[in-house]
This record gives sequence, C-alpha cells and structure tokens, in this order.
Amino acid sequence: MFSSSTTAIRDAREPFLASTKDWELFLIVINRMAMHCDVWKYINPDKSSTEVEKLNAPTKPSPNNFRATSAGDSSTIPDNR
Repeated sequence: MFSSSTTAIRDAREPFLASTKDWELFLIVINRMAMHCDVWKYINPDKSSTEVEKLNAPTKPSPNNFRATSAGDSSTIPDNR
C-alpha cells in the first residue's frame, strides 16, 4: 500500500494527470487505448449519459450451449474459446 509520501514508479509514456493542463494529453492517450479495445463508445466524455452506449450483462451459459457427447470427450469444449 502506498502512503502519500511514497513515490510510485510510473511509465514515462503514460501521461500524469496532475492538473487541468494535463487533461488534453491524458484524454488523447485514454482515447487511443479505448478505441483499440473497442470501449470508447461506453466511456466517451463528450456524450451525455443518455447518449453513451450501455453495456449489457452477458448471458449465463447453460449446458445446452455445448455439444452433448460422451463423458470425458474433449469435443464438449466449445470451439470458440
């Protein structure tokens, strides 16, 4: 756990958000990372909370989602893992 007097080592390529002057660079880096991971549509600060796309909870898998085969057969493992 870091105390307020502890200096943490950080990557020099990551912008440090210390004041409002750092916001533009910070947002550019976050935007690039989010676009690469295809999540910008969920976190875009330029959109209102009603305009930002909402995440949907994943559907819980059931045994019916998998092929029924004999016990121990490796083909019961989905192909698209």
